[in-house]
This record gives sequence, C-alpha cells and structure tokens, in this order.
Amino acid sequence: MVEYNPRGELPIYEDTTEEENYKLKRSLDILFNMIIKGRSLIDIQKVAARLADEHGWPYLRKAANTLEMSIEEEELEDLADAYDELVQRMKEDLMGENEE
Repeated sequence: MVEYNPRGELPIYEDTTEEENYKLKRSLDILFNMIIKGRSLIDIQKVAARLADEHGWPYLRKAANTLEMSIEEEELEDLADAYDELVQRMKEDLMGENEE
C-alpha cells in the first residue's frame, strides 16, 4: 500500500500483504459476480462504494498526485519550454499547409 504524505514528499511504498491481496481479490469477486448475475446498476454502485471505503481507495491517485508535486521546478520549466516549442512548430506547419 501507499501512505499519502500531504507535504509533497515522495510517497512511502510498502509491499501489499497477503491479507490485503485477499481483500482486493474478494472485492473483485463480489463485483464480478454481481455483474455476471445481472444485478441492477444501482446495487453494483452501492457495493462498489462500500468496498472503496473499505480499501481506502483511491490511494493510487493520491500517490500519483504526490509524485507530480515532487518534480523540480527546473524540470517543469523545461517541460513548459518544450511544450511551447512544440505548439509553435505545429502552428507553423498548419500555416504552411494553408498557404499551399
């Protein structure tokens, strides 16, 4: 599992335990069985919401946000410059195609 650190530091990763793997597999089994048996969508949504709370989901999204915040400002500036350069090239290409 991943521990969320709101200060923008890198997340702390831990290997999932056998118990956590079992809980996730059990949850997927419950949802898949409901879908296969043709249960109503509202019932599936209620069960999915309960299972999400049980697992503390969306923990992966929190980790991704934390990783995004950990990028250095210089790297962000380089990415922004590369993006601006790409947009400029695309504009020039489009203008060239319109003239022909």
